[in-house]
Amino acid sequence: MRGFASLIAQRFVEAVESSSIRLEPFPHLVVDGVLPADIFRRVSDELPSFSDLASVPETGATNVAAYDRRATLAVEELSSPGGPSVWDDVNSGLKSNEVERALVQSFSPWIEGKLGQAQGGPLHRQVRIHRDQAGFNLNPHTDALGIFITSFIYVSSGVPDPSLDTVLYEPIDPEARLRCLEGKEYGHEDPGDHRPVGRVVFRPNRMFSFLENGVFTARGRAGVGPSRATTPDLPTVETRGSICLTVGNYGDPIVVHETHPRL
Repeated sequence: MRGFASLIAQRFVEAVESSSIRLEPFPHLVVDGVLPADIFRRVSDELPSFSDLASVPETGATNVAAYDRRATLAVEELSSPGGPSVWDDVNSGLKSNEVERALVQSFSPWIEGKLGQAQGGPLHRQVRIHRDQAGFNLNPHTDALGIFITSFIYVSSGVPDPSLDTVLYEPIDPEARLRCLEGKEYGHEDPGDHRPVGRVVFRPNRMFSFLENGVFTARGRAGVGPSRATTPDLPTVETRGSICLTVGNYGDPIVVHETHPRL
């Protein structure tokens, strides 16, 4: 790794190792200052605009109309005509072995520290940039089973607003949810079947990290897997930026989905 990438990985590991898992409503991490302060300032200043990224319908999710206000792109696909940029360092640092090891170790009580071996090979890492416009709208849903750990690093927004927060949900009837999801790898759910039980406040350079349904399903717990959304009844904002890091056992790069009833 180049110098800045090493600093990113080092700071990430230090921040994660000094944080404790929150157990309710599902195991998750909330970590502040996850990127070095000077690098985070550069990331915020150089965050690509909505128009510089690919809208989700263009990336193959045309069957999900709610994604029409999200633009996303794998960091490795960003063009940097002026030579290496801070995003090259972010991509390299967050994809490092040290970062993966810190996340897997944090969630080891639920994955028994053998995630890669148990799932049949080395884990795949992907770093994406998300830009969401006001009106971005998704119901709670399960993600692809090949995703094991998802981490969102909140970057920027037009103005501070509670509608940026991530609201945590749990199913009202876990057994009924399990029956409804049987045989489905990916499916949207009725928000009325869930109740809000927590909140992760949007704060720049804060990371929200959690086990995905691939882990819960493999361990027989899909009925209590994670659902998350942005509160639907507060003022909307013009735009929001975030970095999404996924770790899993999927072959080809995939579009990663966060859930929001309304932004």
